[in-house]
Amino acid sequence: MKRSKNHNIINSIIISIIIIIMLILVTNWPVIFQKGNPLPYFKAILQLNANKTYVQVQDDDSIIFVTKRYNYDEFHKYVEGYYGVSFNEQMGSGYIFRSHKKVIVVTSEIYWKYYVIWTISIKEN
Repeated sequence: MKRSKNHNIINSIIISIIIIIMLILVTNWPVIFQKGNPLPYFKAILQLNANKTYVQVQDDDSIIFVTKRYNYDEFHKYVEGYYGVSFNEQMGSGYIFRSHKKVIVVTSEIYWKYYVIWTISIKEN
């Protein structure tokens, strides 16, 4: 008899946890899936640390990076060095970098309040 009571308590706890997770997912669905499949972004976010302040997200169509919010100076230095451009100006959420050969536009989008998604567009002159 005692096993049955413990079994019912464990089942109740498991069902409660599943219901709570489902409620969290349903209420936060637009935020979690704002950029489509969140798994590549989760993977990149988990790689961020004090030594790695920006991480590239694996995407076939775009050049995308993730940084923590307010922690993007190293990323901008990376863009300048990697692409051989200099920061020119900011227009809203877009940062424009230029060289005599190309223009790089880096747009930012806040992701989950604590992170920023950066999309890089390259235009050759």
